[in-house]
Order: sequence, then structure tokens, then C-alpha cells
Amino acid sequence: MDKELTWKQHIKLGETKISKILGILVRVRHYLSLTTLKAIYNALIYPQMTYCNILWASTYDTKIKGIYKILKKIIRIMAFSNYRHESRPLFQSLGLLNIYELNFYLKAIFVHSYLQGNYPQSSKIIFQQMLQIFISISFNVRSPRVTIFASGDPPLTEEPENSGLEIADE
Repeated sequence: MDKELTWKQHIKLGETKISKILGILVRVRHYLSLTTLKAIYNALIYPQMTYCNILWASTYDTKIKGIYKILKKIIRIMAFSNYRHESRPLFQSLGLLNIYELNFYLKAIFVHSYLQGNYPQSSKIIFQQMLQIFISISFNVRSPRVTIFASGDPPLTEEPENSGLEIADE
């Protein structure tokens, strides 16, 4: 995580690592079987995509689009397909998940494990708090903030009281 609390640097580092593996696959694909190419994929690329995936890949789709594009290239290389060939059937035929599907799958495993009670009590408390935040962000249910300007002072931001009046919504 960087100083702006985003995963931009981590995602960029993952893109770089996967791109290097892409270059290797381009050179060796003619000498290896599909089974061996899938083994290389599972050994070198899959760990890059799954490490803390629930955290960094739960960002905006545009942030992980670069990784998705690289993965599509890798799948086309493994399948010896044209660079314009649709990637979804290739992912399916190879039995692999793209980054978005993988993120959804890993989240589902996490929630299932949580609901089965496979986490310590401290994790459950944190998860409940994060779930409340996620729901409020997903449904844009936030408390409105009121900005108060005093002459010559920097703007002050306060939580509104339940007066029913809305002064200014940021």
C-alpha cells in the first residue's frame, strides 16, 4: 500500500513480474506442451495473482485492467491463438480464471470460511466492521457532511446533527 492508501504500486509490481513471465512464455511455448505451459502458469503467475488478492484486486476495475490485459496475452500465447481472438473461451478451455473471476472466487471462499466459523474471534470483529464499511460504500449510504465557512478561516467540516436541515453536501 502506498502513502495514498491505494494498491497502485503493488499492482504495478505484479504487472511487471507477470510481463516478464509473458516474455519467457513467448520464447519457450514452441518447445513445451500445453500441460507444461499450464504448470508454468500455475507455478509463476497464479501465485502473483492470488497473494492478498482480496485486498488489492477489490479496487476499481480500471486499476487491475493492466493485469487483465497481460493475462489475456498469456492465455493466447499458451493456446497458440491469434492476438485478436476472444479470451473468455480460451480461459474456459484451459480451465483458468481471469483476474476478476479469481477475485470473486477468493472472496467467496473467504466469506464461506467466515460463515463456517473458521476464523478467530478477533478476525470476526474486524470482518464485521469491514462488512459495514463495504455495505455503506457499495450502496453509497454515508452520513452527509456539512462544510461551515467562517470569514477568513479555513473550512471546517462537521457531522450534521439530526436537525433535518441540509446546509451543503460535499
